[in-house]
Amino acid sequence: MLIKIGIGHHRHIVIFICKLRKYQSAIKIFKILFCQYVNIVFHLIIMKKFFSNLNPRLIVIHLVGFWFFAYAFFTLGFLHDYNFLHLSSEHMLLLNDKPRFVFDMEFIRQAGNFGMLAAYIISWAISTKRNWHWVNSVFVFMVAFILYNLGYFGWNILHGIFQTPGKLFPSTSIWAYLTNGVIMLALGTLIFFSKRLVRYIEKNNKVQKKPSTNHKKSVPASR
Repeated sequence: MLIKIGIGHHRHIVIFICKLRKYQSAIKIFKILFCQYVNIVFHLIIMKKFFSNLNPRLIVIHLVGFWFFAYAFFTLGFLHDYNFLHLSSEHMLLLNDKPRFVFDMEFIRQAGNFGMLAAYIISWAISTKRNWHWVNSVFVFMVAFILYNLGYFGWNILHGIFQTPGKLFPSTSIWAYLTNGVIMLALGTLIFFSKRLVRYIEKNNKVQKKPSTNHKKSVPASR
């Protein structure tokens, strides 16, 4: 009789332990799911805040400015090692000193990246001065950098238009590259510092801020 009671009691303990383990595993699963939910909500809040700080007008206008700076520096990059690149035919260059030719071509391509870096500094400085969020300048730089280095920035389509001023001189002359590069640099600078474009961007910035200010006014002051 005592043995039966002992066995029955042991079974109850085993069942209780099994149930306790199930509850513990369920609690662990609940904790994991809850942490994931909190993490998702946190990231959604950050993304919402991020996108609310973006100014579409600023992004488009400064992206155009980045384009001009990138290809102004790219064009001026052809003046690097000018005698080697332009006083011999490309076939002769490849035969005589291929590593030097490849280095010069890479230098010209990277000059465009330095142009975008200069444009980013200007964009960031203007955004800071005008109280525009810095994330816009970062976003424009990332988009411009990717498009330029992937070859999707539109130079193949537009280069004929912006190389027209240099046609006053021989196509591979120093003055042709200098004229085209300086004009594009001037256009890029004008886009960044144009008061009319600044006012146009400011209007969009004020429209984005209005809902938040109206909401603050509608909330009654607590005593």
